Amino acid sequence: MRKLMTLATLALAAMPLQAEVYQWTDAQGQVHFGDRPPANAQAREKQIQSPQPLNGDGEDNATRLKELDEFFQRRQQERQAEEQAAAKREAAREKRDAACRKMLAELNHMKSINRFYRLNDQGETVYLSDEEGDRMREKYRRTYEERCGDR
Repeated sequence: MRKLMTLATLALAAMPLQAEVYQWTDAQGQVHFGDRPPANAQAREKQIQSPQPLNGDGEDNATRLKELDEFFQRRQQERQAEEQAAAKREAAREKRDAACRKMLAELNHMKSINRFYRLNDQGETVYLSDEEGDRMREKYRRTYEERCGDR
């Protein structure tokens, strides 16, 4: 008899609880829910579904917690990898910006130079013609635009 009572109690406890829930709208247009409908309002009975357990059939909480922990670890590693990649991109952008600022300063300085020179194999100064200087400026300007033009 005691076993039968225990089984009956467990069976009742396992059954989902169903309560009557009503929905109605008041004179101001507010929607309300309650276990008893008001006498002066037209109410509809609503069916409420019992919540489903988070873990699937036959799955224990330890397995579910392990899966969640593994997911969290993977996501944390992905986030760290994304942050490292973003830091590398930012460092490369800063390096490029510094190089472009330097090239722009050199390009502006080249505009003020009247004569360019180079050193020959003997270490002597050889001055370039005006045309050669203009070609040097133009070549440097094109190089700057290729490397830094989209800044």
